Amino acid sequence: MIKSTTLLFGLSAVMLAGFHYLALELHLYWLYLWLDIPMHFLGGVTVALGYLTFLGLFSNLADKNFTFTRTITFVLLVATSWEIFEVVIGIPFEEGNYVGDTTLDLIMGALGGLVGYFVGRRVSQLDI
Repeated sequence: MIKSTTLLFGLSAVMLAGFHYLALELHLYWLYLWLDIPMHFLGGVTVALGYLTFLGLFSNLADKNFTFTRTITFVLLVATSWEIFEVVIGIPFEEGNYVGDTTLDLIMGALGGLVGYFVGRRVSQLDI
């Protein structure tokens, strides 16, 4: 039987990929500069659920190895890597607001990670 965290991870990954594809194809990131904020949030949710899903392959999510700190640290690592990737590929940014935008992106990713972690933990308890 497929675990609930796996289903939620799959759903959030498909939503994230679909929204990102539409935003790129329709140039929505450039029309609506605020659009990356909910996308970073959804990305944080997806990464946290993916992390819990991956770890759930090797043990039960009720296990204490699935700590809050490890999940959020992983989410922040992925979010930071994404921000570096954006700089490397040359995503344009406002000259005077790069630090503020990057900080907000990381905060939204972390908040999404919190939501993903707590939802993932809650639904994993239902599977037991």
